[in-house]
Amino acid sequence: MNEIATLMAQLAPKEGVNDTHLSGVHVFRSSQYGARGPMCYSQGVLIVGQGKKRVYLDNQTFEYDRQHSLVMTVPLPVECETFASIEEPVLVLMVDIDLVQLNYIIRLMDEHHQIPKDLNESRQSGFFVADNTEDMDCSVIRLLQALQSPLEAKVMG
Repeated sequence: MNEIATLMAQLAPKEGVNDTHLSGVHVFRSSQYGARGPMCYSQGVLIVGQGKKRVYLDNQTFEYDRQHSLVMTVPLPVECETFASIEEPVLVLMVDIDLVQLNYIIRLMDEHHQIPKDLNESRQSGFFVADNTEDMDCSVIRLLQALQSPLEAKVMG
C-alpha cells in the first residue's frame, strides 16, 4: 500500500463515507465491486489513494484512480462504477469545494494572470479529470497527516 492509501485507510475504518476532523473533508472506503448505478456527485475534488472509479455522463466515460483526480465544480447526476476488493479496497479522499472560497481564489488568479488557458479535451462544463502531479501528492500527504490529529486538522484546515 502506498503512503497516501495507508493514511486514507487509517481515516476510513468503516465501509462508506467516513468523516474526518475537518468539516467538508471525508474518506470513502469500499471493499467490494460496485456495479454501474446512478449517483449525484456534489462539488468537490475526489482523490483516489487506492483502486479506481469510473463515471459515466451522457455518452462519455471518465476514470479516476491513483494517477487522476475528479474535480466537480457543480453537483451533477452521473452513473458510477467502483472497482475494489477486500484485498484492495477503494479509498477516496473527498474534499468539498466551498464556492465562496473558490470565487475568491479565481479572482486572485485572474488578477495575477494565472488562470489556466490550456484546458484539455476531457474537461466538461462542471467537471474534469486532472492528472495528479508530484506537488499534488505532497499536498495530499500533508493534508492526510494533519487529519490524523484533531488539533492539527483544525489548525491546518
